[in-house]
Amino acid sequence: MLSYRELLSSNQNFRRLWIGQAISELGSWFSFIAVLGLLRELTSAAPWVPAGGNDDCGQMSAWFLFSSLGFYPVAPGSDQYALGSPAIKTAILKLENGKTLAIEAQNQTDKNVYVQKVLVNGKPINRNYITHAEIMDGGKLTFLMSDKPKV
Repeated sequence: MLSYRELLSSNQNFRRLWIGQAISELGSWFSFIAVLGLLRELTSAAPWVPAGGNDDCGQMSAWFLFSSLGFYPVAPGSDQYALGSPAIKTAILKLENGKTLAIEAQNQTDKNVYVQKVLVNGKPINRNYITHAEIMDGGKLTFLMSDKPKV
């Protein structure tokens, strides 16, 4: 897989893009690779310092943690969390209501970085987000991973 810097230098158009624009111009699979590459680069020197000294009052750390789990609250005030490619194989979140959310990336490897399907409590979802209610209900969030982008 290309590093984030290699990805930037290999695509002239990507140098000026932010991730949202990359999704619309190059497909959502491209943004998964860009974010996952950035997560890996940010942790390569010091795994416990995700932002490399420029933490922006916690925003970079929040982005790092959410993105590593495979979802991110893109728009403040919205109940939707955009789905991405998780950097973790498993995680368990202990929620403030006493419930837990188990997150699993099945078949995840260095090459299997593409999300083929997402299951919420065993049921497939056909959208690119999960809701706050789905998270707070607890249960299991499963990412089925592959080495090829879903077309």
